[in-house]
Amino acid sequence: MKKAIDILLQDENFIFRIVPLLISVLLLSFIFYEYITETLGILLLYSLPLGFLFSLISIFIPTSTQSKYVSKKLIPLTIWFITLVFSCISFYLYDLFNNLSPVVYSTEYYWEEGIYLDFRENMTFKAINSDFESEISYGNYEIKDSLIILKDDVYFGMSKMKDTLVIQDEGIKFVLEEPWRVESGVLRIK
Repeated sequence: MKKAIDILLQDENFIFRIVPLLISVLLLSFIFYEYITETLGILLLYSLPLGFLFSLISIFIPTSTQSKYVSKKLIPLTIWFITLVFSCISFYLYDLFNNLSPVVYSTEYYWEEGIYLDFRENMTFKAINSDFESEISYGNYEIKDSLIILKDDVYFGMSKMKDTLVIQDEGIKFVLEEPWRVESGVLRIK
């Protein structure tokens, strides 16, 4: 490992290749994360071309390092590919570990913008706030009788929900701290 790092640091174009490499891998991993969480949004329009452009830059900057095992021209491509695979696996594992626990309540509410809340057995929730693009947040909650008390913030559009939700026969009632297109509503249980 130390020998590989020494070889990379001897490369005069390493610094010029590492910045585009990191940017491209982060942007393409972000697209992968958006895909696996089904929250593809408007940022995809910017992330995809920029990720592709920075990938080309990081791959085509020549290298001066020598390797017995990999062709000199394939070293940047190999590094880019391994880094991208590692990053995508990390995003996948992050999503997987956040969604391991079974869902107790799966709810939705839609009024110009939508909110989808999954309350899990391990007392965590997953909130998907969707409008032009979707945003996922995770948090904790607790149940006391017919009340759900949110320990972390949940946003509906631009306004935050009050931290106490009421479980009713028709769904879970919520109230916004500051009215934003709606003042309150009922999360329909799926």
